[in-house]
Amino acid sequence: MKYSVFKHLKGEELSGTAFKLNRQRKNIISKLSIHKDSTIPELSDHLNISIPKVNYLLMGLVEEGLVIEGGQTTE
Repeated sequence: MKYSVFKHLKGEELSGTAFKLNRQRKNIISKLSIHKDSTIPELSDHLNISIPKVNYLLMGLVEEGLVIEGGQTTE
């Protein structure tokens, strides 16, 4: 039995893992568009993604120029 694969907006076929990563990236961008000063722990809590995964995804988004790093906060 052959399973269907997810389609990317550009028409590319994505595996389940690639689809999940793409969805997580979109969720981060969506959250940041509403709450521009969100921290990594806040994104992690809101999106139910681990802090290391959020950091990894953000690094990729910054490299692609889709997200601008805002600096560190002090407590």
